[in-house]
Amino acid sequence: IALVGGMNNGIFVSWIDETMSLYVKKRLKVGDKILKLNGIDFTSITSEQAHITLSSAPESFQLEVDEGREAYGTALMKADEPDSFYVQVLFSYNNADSGDAFFSFQRGDIFKVVQTLVLKRDGAWKAKAIDKAGNEMCPPKFIPNADKAQRLAAGTSKANKKHGLLKRQSSLAENESDGTNGDVATPSQRRGYAIVTKCQVEYARPVVLLGFGARQVIDRLLEVKELHEAKLPESFVKCPVTPGRNGLGVKRETPWISAIEMEAHNENLHCLVDNDLSVIKKLNTLHVHPVVIVIRRGGGSSGRNFGKNTFLGGIPKQEYENQLRVIKEALKLPEKAISDVLEVDPPTKSLEEVALSVHGIVAQQQRYAVWETAS
Repeated sequence: IALVGGMNNGIFVSWIDETMSLYVKKRLKVGDKILKLNGIDFTSITSEQAHITLSSAPESFQLEVDEGREAYGTALMKADEPDSFYVQVLFSYNNADSGDAFFSFQRGDIFKVVQTLVLKRDGAWKAKAIDKAGNEMCPPKFIPNADKAQRLAAGTSKANKKHGLLKRQSSLAENESDGTNGDVATPSQRRGYAIVTKCQVEYARPVVLLGFGARQVIDRLLEVKELHEAKLPESFVKCPVTPGRNGLGVKRETPWISAIEMEAHNENLHCLVDNDLSVIKKLNTLHVHPVVIVIRRGGGSSGRNFGKNTFLGGIPKQEYENQLRVIKEALKLPEKAISDVLEVDPPTKSLEEVALSVHGIVAQQQRYAVWETAS
């Protein structure tokens, strides 16, 4: 038999060999929807998975089917796009060896896979590129299928390790960080792709600023009534905190997570948090995805010699060293956890200019799609 369809509408029988027994031909018709093959669920698998399962089945196998003539017609009409799921790539790829029919892409790019079984394109999936706002970009092209992507990702990781270039690139599929550096590819990197889903962001995303001058930038955002045409106090609010003590008994204020969530959903305000790495994972667990911005020194400045009338003027040595540690730890976070890295030149950059840059990043990120690893 031959099959048509995919995960969008189901898998259907499209052809029955005339040499099959009369018993089978009486009970199996073109257009029947396959529910199970030898006990394997066929109701939500891709066209590629269905083909592999059927090809590897023994000569005698059991089918559980259902008449689905109307759905079969839909499957035929959409035979060129039978599948539908999103992947985030975990390696970079150049199409130089594959031709213009294939996409080139960078680690972290998103694609919508629309066909996993492509005739005369072994090792390829047909897909549409997704822009930062979550929109499909036409026309569709090809990307390596899962098996080929796994080999390419593993090869890229080995090459990077050989030349001493591979730094820790945390798993986009596992959404966690152990805070360490490593030089071995993670299982998700070897896999090549992570299956992701697009989140509906109908709230003001909290903003976590990490690094130099984070607190000063937050104060400036709250003080300035207008930067160009943006009325910042109507959009931003300082993070609510709860009193507490650290392990040494020293008083310490910590972000009030439930209040941040409430400000985002109910008040539509961007809650501002400074130099707190722990809040990022806590908010992501609640599916309240923060905009995380790392502020670090650009190439035009060195040391701690900041002018008193410029950005970071007169910063105490201890605070400066603490901010350096925060930046170092922030850059170990999973790639998808960091929204942007803002490099500033403190001797020439004013606090208002940095605040304006942060505001622009937040406004941009609010328009971008947010992706979660599928469970």
